[in-house]
Amino acid sequence: MRITIGKQIILVCIMVVIAFTGLNVYTYYQMDSIEKGYDGVLTRCVPLVLEVKDIDSELNKQSALVRGYILTADPNYIQLYDVSRQSMNNTLASLEKKLITPEGKEKIAALKAALGEYNKISDQGIAARKMSGQQEALKAVAASGAKIQAAEKAMDDTEKFLMERMGLRIKDNVDAVTSVHKVLVILDAIIFIMACIASFYLARRISRPLNAVANSAQRIANGDLVVHTIQYQAN
Repeated sequence: MRITIGKQIILVCIMVVIAFTGLNVYTYYQMDSIEKGYDGVLTRCVPLVLEVKDIDSELNKQSALVRGYILTADPNYIQLYDVSRQSMNNTLASLEKKLITPEGKEKIAALKAALGEYNKISDQGIAARKMSGQQEALKAVAASGAKIQAAEKAMDDTEKFLMERMGLRIKDNVDAVTSVHKVLVILDAIIFIMACIASFYLARRISRPLNAVANSAQRIANGDLVVHTIQYQAN
């Protein structure tokens, strides 16, 4: 089938447009995937780390409230302690729902156990203050330092675990960005080369028959009236 020069030009232009449109579509979907990856870091990993820090804050608050009650016997300290315990338990429950991997479940179980041991010592100290006075309460909570350290260590381990997972997610996104950049450079180069080849081929198809016609016209103008057949198979 013979294709006119105009259609050939339009065809080459359409091919280039399609190639770059495909490249743009690929870029869009890749960038969308990377954006979702970063959204996952911001909406999942970061809140988990913040929740662990909230638990650490509540633990320090509880320690101060227990000491305050033992020294003053003011029941307001107990009320605030109970509120802090409830807040910490709610945060722990939230973490437990979100950490669904085996390693995550292991970390949260260890954290709950360490916090439970600390709270047990604190409750004993509060009960001793109510029943036996300040000195007995101080003896009861003498071991709370070790329990606090154990709880702090469990929180540090959990936070380190979450930070490592967040680092892996970020690394995956960085690797994806690097991969997309490489693919885009390669595809850009391929499309450019193909466009150059198509343009060169089209220019040759247009210029060669026109040169033949121009040469024949020049011979006629110079007085050469011998018939020279111009071979051309397209339109």
